[in-house]
Order: sequence, then C-alpha cells, then structure tokens
Amino acid sequence: MKIEQKHNSKIPAYAAGAALVASTVLMTSCAIVGEITSTTTEEPQIDGDVVMVTEVSETCMPVTREYLENVSRNYTLEELQSELGSYHSYTNGKYYSWTMDDGSSAQFSFGEDGRISRIYIAGDERILIYSHDDSAAIGAVLLDFFTSFETSDYESMKKYCTMNCFNDFFHDNDVNGMISAKLTSSEDIKYKYTEDNKLEAYVFVTVDMEPSSDSALVGKTSTSFYVVLRQTENIEWKIKGFTTSL
Repeated sequence: MKIEQKHNSKIPAYAAGAALVASTVLMTSCAIVGEITSTTTEEPQIDGDVVMVTEVSETCMPVTREYLENVSRNYTLEELQSELGSYHSYTNGKYYSWTMDDGSSAQFSFGEDGRISRIYIAGDERILIYSHDDSAAIGAVLLDFFTSFETSDYESMKKYCTMNCFNDFFHDNDVNGMISAKLTSSEDIKYKYTEDNKLEAYVFVTVDMEPSSDSALVGKTSTSFYVVLRQTENIEWKIKGFTTSL
C-alpha cells in the first residue's frame, strides 16, 4: 500500500516521544537474539512527515507474519517496541512501520486510546484480535434475532439491527432472501475496525431456512454466511448486515 507523504506538524504524543524512548526500549527491554546488527546512535531523520529511525543497537524478536497474526489490538506503541525494537518509519501522521523478516512492510496505526487500531501486512489489512470478550453479548443478540427469524417475526428482529440493515436487507416477505431461518451452528467471532474506526464483529453461521421465491437460494434448505455486527455509540451490539465473505 503506497502512503502519500504529507506535511503535518501535529504528531501524536506517543509519536513525539517514540524516538526518545526507542534507544531505551532497545537497550533495556529486548533480549538479545542473534547478532548485534549496529551501534549507530543517529538522531531521527525527518523528511516532511516521515520520521526514519536509524538506531538499531540489537535485535528483538523477528517481525514475522506469525507474530502479527496473533498480536492483540490492546498493544500500545511502547509495548510493540519492547518486543520488536524501534519502528523504522512514521508516515503520513499515523502509520508506524516495521520491516518484516521477508522484506515486506508491516504498518500500524493507533486510536485515541493509544492502542492499535489497524495493522497492514504488505498492504493488506488484517483482522484484529479484539482484547475484550464480548462473545456473551454478541451471542445473545444472535440468539434473539434468529429465534424471531424462525417464526418470520420481522418486527421483533428489527430490535437487534441497525437502520442500514433495515433498509438493505428487510423486505415485505423476506430478510436477505429468506422467509424464515433457524440457527443451527456458529463459529468463533472475528473482529475488525472500519475506516471510521468503528468496531465490527463477524460471526459465520449456518441456518436451516425457507427461501423466498425470487431468491438466489431457491432450491436450498440450508445456507451459511457471516452476520456482521457493529458496536454502537452506547456500546451495544447491533446487526449491520450479512455477507458471504470477509
């Protein structure tokens, strides 16, 4: 993913302090793994809004895809640096980049709470591991929604949905092409942050259902799809819609 460089003097507090703590983090928080690669102690180089950190006094754990696929969004910049060493660049006022062991780039941005909001691996955004367990609340919404769906009680179902869900998926005689649907199984929840920094949950479900006459599901008695839920301003979970892929 190519990120344009724009001048922005308003760097977050944790960015401004990052270069100052980088050497401390590297010298006190990292266990030495492999060879010492450099003992350079240059000042960060600033080119517009890109800060290049050139000091690499020792190697922390390698920045691997396996590590990135398992890191929680609960991490702060300082916690990442304690495990990975100093970031290599800071771009466009929000992206902190590390070079991975395969030569590609891993980019992190942080929310107002100082925790990870997005991770890009070689330009592709990955699903984040959410740090809180909301499975009980999300499970309750799904159970109530599909209990009503079994009897085609569309009005009751709307209580568990966003307004956009009403407009996009509800019709006079079906919801998402189904007259009725009974939940038969669901998989683990996956979480992701949207472009407007809203948290969404994806739950892959299988249902026994009755399709509407004009639905692409005609001829089938069961189907599987993701239920997409969004966390609202008052921290409630509502169904935003349905999709067949992430």
